[in-house]
Amino acid sequence: MSRPYDLVLVTVLASEVDTLLPTLARSGAASVMFMFNTFQSLDRLRDGVGAHRFAFGFPAIVASVADGTLSFSILRRRMSTTVTDPFWAEIFSNAGIPATVHPDIQSWLRSHAAVIVPLVIAGSTADLRGGGLSKRESLRMAGAMNEGIRLVRHLGNAVTPAPMTVLSRVPRRLLAAMFWMLTRLDVFVRTVAVAPAEEPRTLIDEMSSAWPGHTPALLAIRP
Repeated sequence: MSRPYDLVLVTVLASEVDTLLPTLARSGAASVMFMFNTFQSLDRLRDGVGAHRFAFGFPAIVASVADGTLSFSILRRRMSTTVTDPFWAEIFSNAGIPATVHPDIQSWLRSHAAVIVPLVIAGSTADLRGGGLSKRESLRMAGAMNEGIRLVRHLGNAVTPAPMTVLSRVPRRLLAAMFWMLTRLDVFVRTVAVAPAEEPRTLIDEMSSAWPGHTPALLAIRP
């Protein structure tokens, strides 16, 4: 890791990154870009590698493993890889990975977690049972999403980007109808069910720790 790489990508789970920080701090990389789901403050990562080297990115890439073979798809419509640095956004885009820059990645990550966690749990539940959620279950997922969005705002973050902002204004019963419908669509279930169960568990734990005693709906859906 002492080699002067232009960029090191850190794509482990958020729960695994702390063990890598000392090595990353010693590395000769010009930039260190972390790429994973997290709700926690990014300060420790920034401090760990130095603000001048710190970058964060979230890949719009769907991957799965079947029979020992890894397959992946780069999303190119309506979604793109989000990064903190315009230079790397251009590099990724030129390499065939459409990328955009967001000026407030902390708010982006927390908004993403609040929305995606109930969706992933809903899709995984539907996949395991081979059928969509009930109306009661859909209401629980909608309540958890609303709770996560309230938490984002409580912490002083913006709900972003624009599609997340719009979704945050949808009444709970309409959100529940969305969950009911989505968990009956094979394409949705197949897409989100590939996420490891550890990820939504970790994100819920991070959200709960950020506002202890105020996340009962999220804890209720924790897998």
